[in-house]
This record gives sequence, structure tokens and C-alpha cells, in this order.
Amino acid sequence: MKTMKKVLTIAVIAIMAFSLFACSSGTPAAEEPSGEATGTEETASAGAEGAGEKETLTIGFSWRSLDEGMTVWWDGTEAAINEYNEGDNPYTIEYFFTNAESGVDKQISDVESLIVREPDVICIQAVDANGSVPAYEACVEAGIPVIDFGYNVNYDQCTTVYKTIDHYKAGELQAEWVNDYLEENPDETLQVGYILGLAGVEDMTVRMNGFVENVNPDRVEVVATKNCDFQASLAQSTAEDWMQAFPEMNAIVACNDEMCVGALQAFKSAGAPVIALGLDGGASALQEISEGNMAATVAFDFEVMATEGVNLAIGVASGEYTDPVFDITQSAAVLIDASNVQEYL
Repeated sequence: MKTMKKVLTIAVIAIMAFSLFACSSGTPAAEEPSGEATGTEETASAGAEGAGEKETLTIGFSWRSLDEGMTVWWDGTEAAINEYNEGDNPYTIEYFFTNAESGVDKQISDVESLIVREPDVICIQAVDANGSVPAYEACVEAGIPVIDFGYNVNYDQCTTVYKTIDHYKAGELQAEWVNDYLEENPDETLQVGYILGLAGVEDMTVRMNGFVENVNPDRVEVVATKNCDFQASLAQSTAEDWMQAFPEMNAIVACNDEMCVGALQAFKSAGAPVIALGLDGGASALQEISEGNMAATVAFDFEVMATEGVNLAIGVASGEYTDPVFDITQSAAVLIDASNVQEYL
């Protein structure tokens, strides 16, 4: 992993932090902060007095969604910014936040509203590798540095690419757990229902490929797949349908934890045994694993991703980090099952 240049060095300061969401009424998101960043404004105004002359850096964040995993990542990002501003560092950090709610058109609109704010850098988590490209193009056209923030957009003009999650490796870790399970249970075979997120989101397909291409093909068959849009309720109803259509189905693998837990509820309600594996390391999944209901999840270290992401954004905004790629993928993923779940609860 490339070592990032240190950008943290001088005196205590806190900030005026703004949280920015696009409004369903049609009001441009850049015109009115939503107040979602609870408590940061009070802290900023109290700490700013007597702080001296410091350069202010402004960061725009375009989040793809606020599902369970992305919420943990965002909460960690806010915490990292607050910690930076309370520390002995050279800049005041202000920020604006938008949530695309898994919508490409909304993300493009969100980024346009961020551009109006003229931040020093914009960090974008692409909703779709191809569909979100105009958001990145708009930043480049406006002369604002843009970071591909962990979701592998198909655009080669980003200022920096922040590589956080090896999506293929995440699926491969799920496959490794299944292969180990089958080795310990030589008489079993698995009939799998695989649950994807939004149609067209390339990273989710890569996660599935990591699983399918590495699991034992002689003893594992994927009998059904469906996009459940990262919604637990849709995954639950899908699993209910699958139990009728595929009575031999005895395993669920999902590309995030919320959908896995949703599908798991269907099997639990029916009293049907199932091996369920998710991704993200969300709290609900960890609880299900600890209770013996869910087999495993692949957790992403969102604390590391958040802290390193803030450092990267500061580095790019200040001009102190100029490398085209910042890669933390080797430290960002871990398999959690019954053997180690207590370490993460």
C-alpha cells in the first residue's frame, strides 16, 4: 500500500461543518444545509475564537447511499474530520455532504450543487461505474480536483483514485468460507440463491464473480440470482418466493449484509435451515452471527477507510498529495464468522 504523505502538523481548531442533502422539493442541495451533522456547528463556533489565521480547506462528499455500511463509513468520516479539527493541524476543514440514495441522476445533480460551493476537492462514491461519469466530468470541467472515492468509476481523468475495497476479493473470501465448510461436511452440497444490489452496479457483479469463480463447482450450484436494490424487505420477499420455487435451496449469499439479513428472516420465519453469508460487517449481521443464525460476513474496516479517506482528501485539497492512486485494499477486508465475531461486537 502506498504510504500517504502526512498533512497533519500545527494548532488546535474546530470548524463550521455543514451537511448538505438534495431536497425532494426540488430546492438545489447547495442552497440549504440540512443540519444532519448534529452538533458540529456549535463545536466549530466555540473553537474558532482566537485560533489565529489558518487556511480553510473545503471538501465536498457525494455519497452513493446511506445503507448500513455506508452510514458507518460516513459516521467515521465525520468523526475523522472532527478529530482533525480538534488536533494540532494546519488547516480548518469545512465540508458539504450529499446522499445520492443509489440514484445516478440524483448523484449528478448533487455534484452540480457541490460544484457551486467551489470546494477544494470533491470525493465521489460512484453509484454506477458508467452512469456516474458525468458527475466526475463536471468536476474536471469546473477545475475542481475529484477523487474516485472507492467505487471504481470508468473514468480516467480523476485527480486521484482511492482504492478501498477489492470487491472480487470480498466475494472470494465468501467462497473460501463455503469451501472450508464443505471440507468439514463432505456429504453436503449447497443450492445457492445469490442476491445482488442495484442492476448495473458493476462492483456488485464483481463481488458475485469473486464468489462464483472460486467456490467448489462440484458441490455448489447457484440456482437463482436477483437484484434486490440493497433493500432488506425486497430480499426477504425474494427469499420467500425462492423457497417456493426452489425447495432444495439451502444457502443464501448476498453482496451486502442488509439484504442477507432480510433474506435470512424469511428462512427463519419458515423454520427452514439456511447457510447465509453477507458482506459489509454490519451490526445486524454481526448479531445474527453471534446468535448462530448467520454463517459469515466479510467486513470492511470503515474506520480505516474513513480516516485514510479524510487524510487523502486533505492532501489532494492542499496540493500535498499528487499520486494518481491511493490503495488501502490490503488492509480493508476481514472475514467474520462464529470463530471471531465477539472481537467485532
